[in-house]
Amino acid sequence: MSSSNYSKKLKAIRPFINFNFDLRKSLSKSDKAKISRYYNLIKKYKQNSHHVYYPRNINNKEIALKYAGQKKDRNIKAVFIPGKGHIRIKIKNGRLQTYSTYVHSDFYPLDPLQLIRDPDKAINKILQKRPDVEYWGIVTERGDGSIDTLGEVSHRKFILRQIKRLAAKYGDQDSNNFMGNWLHGLQAMEFTEQADAQSFKRAKKKAKKKWHHSKLIRK
Repeated sequence: MSSSNYSKKLKAIRPFINFNFDLRKSLSKSDKAKISRYYNLIKKYKQNSHHVYYPRNINNKEIALKYAGQKKDRNIKAVFIPGKGHIRIKIKNGRLQTYSTYVHSDFYPLDPLQLIRDPDKAINKILQKRPDVEYWGIVTERGDGSIDTLGEVSHRKFILRQIKRLAAKYGDQDSNNFMGNWLHGLQAMEFTEQADAQSFKRAKKKAKKKWHHSKLIRK
């Protein structure tokens, strides 16, 4: 690959990375390898619908990374938050919040080991923080690395039962399907006047058909 191609790749990823090379000088073999590696990695993050988020501090970055399922990497300063359409992203009181035309959501991370030990305590602790929210989503990572809510958005009285079922089926830490590898947390969902939970659930159900073969869509 010519040096000009590496220059193009570096320029393409500069907004998202914490390193740089002087393109007026010759690139070493290791320089080229680093550029290619991060170009391909960021291309993978961007292949799904996303929004670029630049955290203001380390704590906010860790919260955003947990939600997005993106690996921690000091060479990448941006977090690619999944989502379609116009979405505003902010982190408040240690929680990632998203705002769209239809729904305002708050993300609450889950500790899979705590879920295995005492799912009732782990889930109820979160639900008690938001007694005003009726509908919740289970935030998971698909096989392609994108983020989704598992199944349809559910009423709060069904969330505990769903999580306990997942913990019982995917709680083996030695298994490739261990829930800690793909379960990220719960998402409290408040719908705007332009939408309601039922219409949102119908849209989710329709979208699910496109992901029928994903290995993280649970039967």
